[in-house]
Amino acid sequence: MRPRVIAAAWGLAVTAALLLTSFAVRDHLPDPMATHWGLGGAPNGSSTFAAHVVTITLTWAVLCAVLLAAGLRGRARRAISWSALFGTGVLLLAANTSTLAANLDASGWRAASLPAWNLPVILAAALLAGYASRGTLGPRTSERHARRTPEDHAQSAWEGHAPPASGGHARLTSEGRTPPASEGHAPLASEGHARLTSEGRTPLASEGHAPRAPEGRTPLAPEGHVPPILEGQAPPRLRLTPGRRTVWVGRATNRWLTLVGLVSLAVIAVVGTLTLLGTLPRSAVGATLPPIALVFLLTLVTTSVTVGAGGDTVRIGLGPLRLPARRIRLSVIDSAWAEERLPGDVGGWGFRGVPGSATIMLRGGECLVLRYRSGGRLAISVDDAERGASLINALIAERVNT
Repeated sequence: MRPRVIAAAWGLAVTAALLLTSFAVRDHLPDPMATHWGLGGAPNGSSTFAAHVVTITLTWAVLCAVLLAAGLRGRARRAISWSALFGTGVLLLAANTSTLAANLDASGWRAASLPAWNLPVILAAALLAGYASRGTLGPRTSERHARRTPEDHAQSAWEGHAPPASGGHARLTSEGRTPPASEGHAPLASEGHARLTSEGRTPLASEGHAPRAPEGRTPLAPEGHVPPILEGQAPPRLRLTPGRRTVWVGRATNRWLTLVGLVSLAVIAVVGTLTLLGTLPRSAVGATLPPIALVFLLTLVTTSVTVGAGGDTVRIGLGPLRLPARRIRLSVIDSAWAEERLPGDVGGWGFRGVPGSATIMLRGGECLVLRYRSGGRLAISVDDAERGASLINALIAERVNT
């Protein structure tokens, strides 16, 4: 079963369980009911039954939607997102069940009582569920390779380049055919896109042997190292099929920033819930919510970067929504290549440098470097950069230099 189907089914199952268990014992609950507890298990806050059901259901709906979206965006963040999805579901189910059980047949909300061991058990169950679900929603490596056809393998070795790593890397497609998307691969082609054929290409390397690059090409160094082009050497360039439209999309994600964003969103949800229940003073909300919301908005646009090349432009988008975005016309680009860069090489993480020599650094490793005709350079940390650079150079030669 597909991971996204399992995740969606889990989200619906938790929602149904929250509603069914609540309404099943509604006639045995006081109104208002105890919904907030002190460290000793004594209630210190209450809300109506309707407010409790709406709050816990909406909290789950928001968290589920965010975690589902994060998990489906790329393999880099999938393990964390799936674990958080299952762990959070168990946490809310256990918390709701405990609250209902504590209020069951109580004469009033102050008469409800929660055992002291309840909170540690709930947290342990949530952590165990999150740990147990890690990696269970993605096919194993052997299964992913088994799904690939010989044509897919032939497509991976082109122009003497090693096959791109998995994990959300883009592939060029062709002849109206979209390659089968295994989990974590986002097919980029729409109808009419061009695919690189294996004719005249270096065959796939056997195990332990790197494919030999043709003359004028820079081969990949061992262990995936991508050296910059040498002075005077022609940058890598694809051969495009006339009449076909070819596109490339690469992406990079910072896991730590993604985690910070999810945590800040969870804090916002908790603060909002406590505010609706009346257990959090408005003064505390005014002091905590604005900075947390600012952190969430900043991480929203810095967790990932997406670079697309096609037509007459190179587009750089930030965050899961790919906004804000910058479009660079091919006419202002001289050439492009892939280069290994680390945060220490450019002064740290984020947007580094000055106009004319800037880097968008979200993770160390392979970067796409664009050299402008004016002499400036822009580097972006992105996966599958060498293939993107080859396509950009081919598009420049076809549409700008002719």
